[in-house]
Amino acid sequence: MLRHKYIAKIKKLGLFRDVESFTQIEEQIAGHSEDRNDRGDALEVFAEAFLILGFNAPYKSVYPENVLTTEHFKRLRIKVSSDNVRGIDGVLETHTGELHTYQVKFGSKGETVPWNKLTGSDSASELADGLLVFTNLAQIDEDIAKKDYVYSVKKDFLSTLTPDDFKRIEELIYSEQITKKKEKIQLDSYQEEAVHSVLDKLKTDPRTQLIMPCGTGKTIVSQRIVEQMEGAKVILIIVPTLQLLNDTFLNYFKNTSWESFPYICVGSKVIDGSAYDQVDLDPEELPFLSCTKPEPIKKFLGKDLERKVIFSTYDSMRVVAQALGKRQVDIAIFDEAHNTASKKGNYWTFGLEDKNIRINKRVFLTATPRKFQLRRKNEEDMRQVFSMDDPCVYGKVAYELSFRTAAYDYEVICKYKIIISVISSEYYTREDLKSADVLVGYSDVNAETIAKQIALVDAVEKN
Repeated sequence: MLRHKYIAKIKKLGLFRDVESFTQIEEQIAGHSEDRNDRGDALEVFAEAFLILGFNAPYKSVYPENVLTTEHFKRLRIKVSSDNVRGIDGVLETHTGELHTYQVKFGSKGETVPWNKLTGSDSASELADGLLVFTNLAQIDEDIAKKDYVYSVKKDFLSTLTPDDFKRIEELIYSEQITKKKEKIQLDSYQEEAVHSVLDKLKTDPRTQLIMPCGTGKTIVSQRIVEQMEGAKVILIIVPTLQLLNDTFLNYFKNTSWESFPYICVGSKVIDGSAYDQVDLDPEELPFLSCTKPEPIKKFLGKDLERKVIFSTYDSMRVVAQALGKRQVDIAIFDEAHNTASKKGNYWTFGLEDKNIRINKRVFLTATPRKFQLRRKNEEDMRQVFSMDDPCVYGKVAYELSFRTAAYDYEVICKYKIIISVISSEYYTREDLKSADVLVGYSDVNAETIAKQIALVDAVEKN
């Protein structure tokens, strides 16, 4: 199954057997030879097995440099020296017909693959659709990493591999068998009910809500909804940040029931002081390719594929809409949908209106639906915001799992207790809370915010 020229040596030496961590892989590679080229070849064999099994993304075929085809040389205009292909260690073919080059770098010193070690790969990949850098080091040169067609698998990702993952790699190398990953996830009864409830609601309604607590499986439920939605050819999955794009994409393709998984990821780092989570990945930290321009999306949508799955962050929705043009999305999943309940006109709310992007069916996922109460807002204010209790925008709730039911009936999340912490006039009066500010360092902080913090500290100390 593996075709790298060094595979016979790996088998003869018995490398990569009975491994439980990537640190052991590094030790075996470093210990089997003092020769830098041998070490590089050994990691290339490991990388080939890793990529065939698709731990970071699904690939149709993996071609080490010694088995590249005439089509590869012609399409990518690859140059050959006397003993190897210049600048790359192989080519990856995706399920959408793209060709990505890949370069493997084993390092025993330092934390970063330097610029001069990657310029040849960069130059050799000018006509490729992407360049994957695979390395046991922590980083690759920043200038290379920031190129929009470069992505990488580095030490942090490789360190997440489990003993079961290494066993699959071992079996591929020595038995030439692709051991299936874990069996398809079997949904719990409440998850099955959620899937069927949403699908039933979508038969008559263009929009609906799915409300489930964190940790109860909203992602796998949304995936089964998408997979079972009849006639869904163009599918859009929307998440708040690149971190969630990373997590959601990896979960979707690893748990898919589809034979092939044609996809494109769209998104840039989210920097939003008002967002619920200001910590986000940099694009170069993703172990798969992600774009920020409409051209690659247009190219993807123009392909003759059974289905097309677009993963996007909310702030990239305008780019997706531009690429779609007059095309329509068949179904869209709005993850962490409470973020969209906000003032009209920002990127969170862009996907709510058909005038911005045409979507046939919308499913809004959240654990905490956000609603604006009319008694606290005047009518003019309400016309400027979206609220999740507006069925015209969000549809009616198809399924709701309460925190209590999840914790005490199904026992799938931790049991909880409700604590009421009271701030007495010892700290603040009512007038203070309404109008006063407190000087914290060099900043004025609203007294009500300080009161809530005191209440939280008090509750923690007492419980």
